[in-house]
Amino acid sequence: PNLGFFGHSTSGTNWTGLFAPAGLRAVAYGNGKYVAVGDMGAVFIMDTQFNGTSYPPPTMDSLKGITFGGGRFVAVGDMGRVMVSTNGQTWQTNTLPFPSPYLNAVAYGNGYYVAVGMSGSVWRSSDGLNWTDYSPGAFSEFRGIGFGEGVFVTVGWNGAIYTSTDGASWIQRD
Repeated sequence: PNLGFFGHSTSGTNWTGLFAPAGLRAVAYGNGKYVAVGDMGAVFIMDTQFNGTSYPPPTMDSLKGITFGGGRFVAVGDMGRVMVSTNGQTWQTNTLPFPSPYLNAVAYGNGYYVAVGMSGSVWRSSDGLNWTDYSPGAFSEFRGIGFGEGVFVTVGWNGAIYTSTDGASWIQRD
């Protein structure tokens, strides 16, 4: 089989790990486990003792981002695919309205999941399944999003940086 490597470190210098499906793209921790997602809907779960198990893909769309918050994992990916799970093994899925954006990343904060992707798309949800478009009109592909100190920060091509406290109103910072 096509295998990759799932590593962990307490120091950032010395790494140990195990073989996992190739093409994993993102990982989140919650409910006592790490859940990684990736190409062709790959799902890999690792416990805190670093024992891992692959699960049948809940979709054939590539999943590029995952977060944990509000007691659930939310994963996003190609073709506007959004998925929600409390355990990482069973998933509810939905697809954003046409034209469905390719989503690259998702973060949780202030009671909302916020997903970002191609063509400057920004989507917000309170439950991970029902989403509203809050794209700020940016001409950039947003590649990542984080949340801290009460603020979402998304970054993208050509140095794009946008911030928001609610995931709906965005301020360009570049």
